[in-house]
Amino acid sequence: MTRHPKDDKEIRIVAAPDSFKGVLTAPEAAAAIAAGVNAFRRISGRRAVCVESAMADGGEGTACALASACGAEEVKVPTFTVDMRPLSASYFIDRSTSTAFIDLASASGLPLVPPERRDPMRVSTFGTGLLILDAIGRGVRSIIVGAGGSATVDGGIGALQALGCRFYAAGGRIIDSPSGGAMLAEICGVDTSELDRRLSGISLTIAVDVDAPLTGPRGAAQVFGPQKGASPEQVKLLEAGLNNLKRYFKYSDCNIKVFVEETEKNADFTEEKPEAGFGAAGGFAGGMAGIAGAVLAPGATLVADTTGLAGKLSGASLLIVGEGSADCQTLMNKAPLQAMRIAALMGVPTALLAGRVADRPALLAAGFSEVICINDPVAAASASAASAGGADPLDPSVASRRLASATLALLSARL
Repeated sequence: MTRHPKDDKEIRIVAAPDSFKGVLTAPEAAAAIAAGVNAFRRISGRRAVCVESAMADGGEGTACALASACGAEEVKVPTFTVDMRPLSASYFIDRSTSTAFIDLASASGLPLVPPERRDPMRVSTFGTGLLILDAIGRGVRSIIVGAGGSATVDGGIGALQALGCRFYAAGGRIIDSPSGGAMLAEICGVDTSELDRRLSGISLTIAVDVDAPLTGPRGAAQVFGPQKGASPEQVKLLEAGLNNLKRYFKYSDCNIKVFVEETEKNADFTEEKPEAGFGAAGGFAGGMAGIAGAVLAPGATLVADTTGLAGKLSGASLLIVGEGSADCQTLMNKAPLQAMRIAALMGVPTALLAGRVADRPALLAAGFSEVICINDPVAAASASAASAGGADPLDPSVASRRLASATLALLSARL
């Protein structure tokens, strides 16, 4: 058999998936794609290599993706869920840069609260504040918090309380219990002296995946409150409470510059928008920016820059991205879209693999070269017998095999 000259050319594939929520973490998904690339190399004899670069957009899995990129160590500490039940939660510390990576969802995530206990009037981000406080106590100088997947609409006041901020009600009474969104309207004064002392010299960045403002029709209460269990009447109370909280922002004119990006890097967030991103995670981002002075950043851009995705794409033949469900929400600056934009600037095509696919025409029109559902019968056909047929696609081992199989089929058809 005569070998074609192209057979000897190295084929560089970059795997930059987000997590397949509840099934695979982003690093696990990247490893599964790499397994598919390795299978293609064995079967085809081509010199295919895979560079793994886990992605995230500020939501659940952001800390894991950042930690994976730099080899940060996991830290597990006792804290509390949003309804103040004891919990052991993890975050990561990169000792080389003295940076902590924390997911708000690890202590304050919606999946941690049974449906019958979901009540944004009574749940708090206090547990996330304890994780931030623990990181400060370990001497870190920089903290990045992925603000997504929260069960709360408390404007971040629970986390701020844990960090030493004092909130006062009428008559000078200290609001000393983390009671959630219900206490927003009670606030009549704020003392940040202890908070400022603890955060002195600390760079605090909140990675957000939406540009929603704190209040209004697109804000934390009206858009996200019902998703977290708020009734129509509670939405009105939360909206009023968040408007009250804004009175105590150090930057009450809302001139904090967030989402200011070069057009070619981030077309969705190119203008300065008042309060842009403040509504993320039930207003957690707004409270941390307005009272603690945190900087907000688009999560997908932050992760791509931190992990050096552009450098990894140099000389690549294909970028493979992925997420649990691909649809029109993917086009709202989610991780796959941001990665695709970076690849497009370098002339590298991007294939999107997902556990569920909807709105395929819109995704293709946005620039993805291929959009593949790994659970389609055709896509799963070449997977092992254990992962075919009626096997549960939510099983991590099944999902990994199907992701690897879809990668193999993709490369076999393209290259």
